[in-house]
Amino acid sequence: MAVFHNYETVKLHVEHPEAVNIAFVLGFVAIAGFTLKKAPKTAWFDHRQTDSLKGMAILLIVLTHFWAHVAREKAHLLLAGDAVGLFLMLSGFGLTMSHIRTGDLRHFAPRRARRVMLPYWISTVVILTLDMILLNRTLPLKPTLLTFLGINLTSQVRRLDYVRWFITFLLFHYGLFYLVVRSNRKLQPKLLLLLPPVTFVFCLLVGFRAGYLFMFPMGCVLALLHEQIHRFITRHTVSVAIAACLGLVVVVMGRLLWFSTLSQRSPDTRFPEMAIDLINLAARNLSSVVFSLSAVAIFAVIGMAGFFSRFVRWCGSISYELFLLHGAFLVRYNPFFAAFPHRLAWIGFAPYFVFMLLLCHCFRRLYIRS
Repeated sequence: MAVFHNYETVKLHVEHPEAVNIAFVLGFVAIAGFTLKKAPKTAWFDHRQTDSLKGMAILLIVLTHFWAHVAREKAHLLLAGDAVGLFLMLSGFGLTMSHIRTGDLRHFAPRRARRVMLPYWISTVVILTLDMILLNRTLPLKPTLLTFLGINLTSQVRRLDYVRWFITFLLFHYGLFYLVVRSNRKLQPKLLLLLPPVTFVFCLLVGFRAGYLFMFPMGCVLALLHEQIHRFITRHTVSVAIAACLGLVVVVMGRLLWFSTLSQRSPDTRFPEMAIDLINLAARNLSSVVFSLSAVAIFAVIGMAGFFSRFVRWCGSISYELFLLHGAFLVRYNPFFAAFPHRLAWIGFAPYFVFMLLLCHCFRRLYIRS
């Protein structure tokens, strides 16, 4: 159908990508500020804060995927990798807090199936159906069965949706979490320390990027130290806010510096490729850790003062649905960019995002009620 445009091969031309990227970010910031609301002060890392963090993360992810998969030209300051790490940290935090409250693993698998796999299965059916109707494209039986099981390791499945690897990665961490919690209580802290190297080996075996080795166990540790961290932030609010802002500045400057270094590196460099890969791996993990801790601290200071953005929190409440569906509609079934003049086609990102928010809101209400 001509109304739907596919940007898998023919990319969208965007003039002045850095300026457009900044305009997108400033637009999100303006909406967040306009929807800022004062409410009663809350404890550190309550639902308002975690939803807001998820909202910020999904905004960064969708924006980065526009530049990575739709636009021909690329913006440099993109933080989707760090935002994915934040998602993983929040998952570890949520699971650990839930276990602390209930101490019950009998409903662990059913709850994960309802909250994670059910929307994943529905979105998979939607994407496969739209691929067949709009693109006359089908997925062979074996990868279809594997992706329904959450096993997304082949290029065929990654072409179906480039975020599916995260579901496999998340299920892997759920399995590790279950094994740690089932172990002897005295051994659990030591087993948490083993999660990063185990995750690294897993990434090597399946071909995933090992940029989030510490994020899930870090979320677990934040949950275990919840009360102590709350008291610390309460006593040192200004210092925490300053340190968090400096942390974000370090991440942004580090990203720009590292990109500049890679772009100017000559092929006959004295450093072997393996050394560059190891430095890149360390930089990605350090960036994810600093970004996530800084974001958590900033949202904690804002939330504990009683402020939150209704828009960002709403985005966070449907962040998982956005994560599952945004890619297919952004890249393969997109009628929005072509509705604008060629040189201003990037403006179509605004109606696209509004459409995705409404679609994912309805999607969530559908399966939550079921």
